[in-house]
Amino acid sequence: MYSIINSNFNRTYNPNSRQNALSDIKKLLTSRDTAAQNKACGYLIEVISRYNKNSNEGARMVEYLLENDITVFLCEATSNLDFTLFRSILTCLRLLWRSRQFFACEHAAHAMTGVLRALAHYASSGSKQPVDVCLHFLCDLLNSVAMNKTTPPLSHQSAYSTVQLLACLSALSTRISTNPNTILSSALVIHSLISYQPDNLTINTNTANALLEVLKKWFGLLMGTLNHYMLVGDNTDSGMFYAVICQLGLDVFGLIKLVGRDQKADFVQTILSDDHEINGLRQSLAQMKEAVSLVVAELVGFTKEHQTQIPTEEYNQFLRLLLSYFYDHPNAENVTDFCDMLFSKGYLMMLPQVQINRNDVSVRKMSTLVLGELLKVLADKYLMVNDVHTATCAKDIHMGLIELQYGIERPHRIGSQLQKSQPYSLLIYIYFYCQSSENPEEATAQLLPYLVEHILKLPKSFRPPPYIIKALWLVFAMSSISNGSLQSLDERVYLEKATDRLVTMLHPQPSVYYTHNPAILLWAFTSQRISHFVQLAVLTQWLKSEDSLPTDLTTQPAVWELLLNILIQCTDKTVVGNGIEALHVCLEDGDDESRQDFAVLVWSMLPNVLSKVLIDPECQIDSNICHFLDLATELPPLQIDQIVCLKTAVLITAIFSKNLPEHCDEGIRHHYEYVCMKLGLYLLSMANQQNDNRVLLSYTNRVGFLQAVLSAADSADERVACAALQLLSYVIHYFTKSNYQPKSVLQIQTHLIIRALKRDSTSERGASLLQLVYMVLNTGASSPLALAYSVEERPTVSAQCNALRALMFRIQLMLCCRDSKNQSSAGWKTLSSIFKHAIVTKNDTKLIATLTSQPWTHTLIHFQLTQGQTQEFLTFTQNWLTLLKITIKKYQEVKRIQLGKHSLVIKTMVMMKKNLDVNGEFKDVAEKLLVIVDEILEDSGIKRD
Repeated sequence: MYSIINSNFNRTYNPNSRQNALSDIKKLLTSRDTAAQNKACGYLIEVISRYNKNSNEGARMVEYLLENDITVFLCEATSNLDFTLFRSILTCLRLLWRSRQFFACEHAAHAMTGVLRALAHYASSGSKQPVDVCLHFLCDLLNSVAMNKTTPPLSHQSAYSTVQLLACLSALSTRISTNPNTILSSALVIHSLISYQPDNLTINTNTANALLEVLKKWFGLLMGTLNHYMLVGDNTDSGMFYAVICQLGLDVFGLIKLVGRDQKADFVQTILSDDHEINGLRQSLAQMKEAVSLVVAELVGFTKEHQTQIPTEEYNQFLRLLLSYFYDHPNAENVTDFCDMLFSKGYLMMLPQVQINRNDVSVRKMSTLVLGELLKVLADKYLMVNDVHTATCAKDIHMGLIELQYGIERPHRIGSQLQKSQPYSLLIYIYFYCQSSENPEEATAQLLPYLVEHILKLPKSFRPPPYIIKALWLVFAMSSISNGSLQSLDERVYLEKATDRLVTMLHPQPSVYYTHNPAILLWAFTSQRISHFVQLAVLTQWLKSEDSLPTDLTTQPAVWELLLNILIQCTDKTVVGNGIEALHVCLEDGDDESRQDFAVLVWSMLPNVLSKVLIDPECQIDSNICHFLDLATELPPLQIDQIVCLKTAVLITAIFSKNLPEHCDEGIRHHYEYVCMKLGLYLLSMANQQNDNRVLLSYTNRVGFLQAVLSAADSADERVACAALQLLSYVIHYFTKSNYQPKSVLQIQTHLIIRALKRDSTSERGASLLQLVYMVLNTGASSPLALAYSVEERPTVSAQCNALRALMFRIQLMLCCRDSKNQSSAGWKTLSSIFKHAIVTKNDTKLIATLTSQPWTHTLIHFQLTQGQTQEFLTFTQNWLTLLKITIKKYQEVKRIQLGKHSLVIKTMVMMKKNLDVNGEFKDVAEKLLVIVDEILEDSGIKRD
């Protein structure tokens, strides 16, 4: 070795073809003998170490070795895989990279390739120490590339095996998940790889895709290890992992920004550009951005939970990452969502708190900058009344960061900060802070005197920017309802004046300054200086999101009136729907006296409201009028003025008689028809209680009204049909009761009734229809409604008989249905009314005989005797038996034939005699029935048992 160390060596390798020491070293390195290779490495280490690191001789020696390709021979020796030899080779390589030539002339690339080959072997064999040695070497190598400012390994123009490195790391991820040291070493390699980002860096799609996969895996490994450390309470290495994750995030943000920038391309690059490559690279960068954003979101939650255990330096790194997210994230929507997450996790409170606790200059600066960016984004989303002042708001926040920082660090002096002419940044911060605070009352109560003073100091001609009015409104409202210490007269006078000034600022559109918070709603009812216009606007905005009110407001009649105004005037269906729900809750919470006063108010408004609907040229019916009429029917007053009652009835008949437009929504149409007829029923009942028949006459005399009600009885909506049938029944009842004679009679087709009864045999509609038929048949010729037996104007006697028989048969079938409990009472009464109609109205003995002798009646009697006996059943049976007795007598007189013992009539009589309960609740009627039964049996020559 003497000739290399001491001679004036020639830079040209073996110029005279003579044997020298370097050729001997190369021979030893290329031999397969581990001891010889170790000896060669020892010689190189000894030779290079003899020289001072910064000496010219040492530099010349390294250059000589590099020029004679010693790196290639060293890398070739790594295939031996002996760990002792491998460490010696790495030591040689570290000594060789003293010279920049090692990186400039691709020696570093050869070294990386050899080490990656060895790393793949050691990783597959499960050797932890050699893997860590390889990773440390790669990390130092990549850091040295950056220090020497040569071609970055990520560049598509470099000779480094970057894709091979990333593939090796990707494969390594599945083998080291339980080895924190190796995970950290690998992460440091990735950091060294991507942190070197010269301005001219360009990467290809393959490299970007490989890097993306590695980042996804390592972010997961790092966060998993970090959470594990915190779970077991090991804070020794957690700080390092936390810092590395933050640093990797910063590296990726920087790489995305650098590579994704628009570069000016020369003519040749324009020709050679590949659109597919460009699109692929953009897609990879977008996915990389998404991956790092997810990690940042995880770090946000982790930091919030463990911020007291994170060292100051590492916490400052996290703040840098947040700031980088704001600066390097051009997607406004993503930044807005990110800020919403920070806001929801309480960072508006945490950032100042940690800043005060740590008392570090760097943390103080970074925390204030992050807070400023957070406020800018939140203000742009939640405070902007329009887009005109967005830039101004951001500028106000930025210019006020010093005041904001001073106010945060000295909360006891925050009141004095508000006395400045434009404390906009601080006001915006308080606006968001009080919404995220768990105790907003405590946060804002002390601010009221300073806010009052600030508002009153503003010149009367001065109007703050809209976003400040919005912020000031919420903060002032919160402090007003939280502070109960203003007891003196002067303080209360000043508060009223400040309230009046604020209300003036809100005009002419208070809704644009509204923030959805209960404090705004409660404040709107704290002062008489707050106009109904502002209260109505606030309540309307509240109902866009809520269907209930704070309990402090539900019992206030003034709030009920405002809800009623919204119900009448508002066109927003959501607001109207929520308003009616809130009003129902208010009425439940209110006392009887308040409810009755409110009912009087509602009914007094009915004529005016209905008049506006009537004069609408397009006859537009919306949900507002339906809800209002529904409310009126739910709140009937104890007494009502007869004039109001009559006016309302006249208007209802006029409106309901009009044809609705064809494009009217079916749900609204049904709701409208239902509430109109329900209200009409209430009006009819209340007028009858006062012995006033004018409402009744307005119904019968209005052309088309009863016809419209009758048409509604066939509605697809059961509520509408039932309401129509009930209204018609009561009109007939009161009309007959008053002994009026109809000027015209509305015909109801019998076959349509039978069809309807068949369709609705077990529903409430069927019971209501039976009740109507009963009323029509029972009232006779004085009814304004009558049954029509045929479509012909003058049906024959036979047609009338067939129609009544069919009607009677359908009702009997309904009564035989076991599910028709609702119809049983009305059914028996209707059957009785058919007989009465035949006797009184038709006076036709043949018709009576035909109806009386129907076989189905016997079947029905047999069925009902086994089910139970009711008053209506017994009454019908008595009527039927009386007519049957008369019919049998006439039959016997004409035919001179007696009934046989086995005839259907005799069987029915015998069964009734056995099953009628003469000891029950209806024993008087039952005894009368038995008397008639005995008479029929006696007349037929059948002996009584």
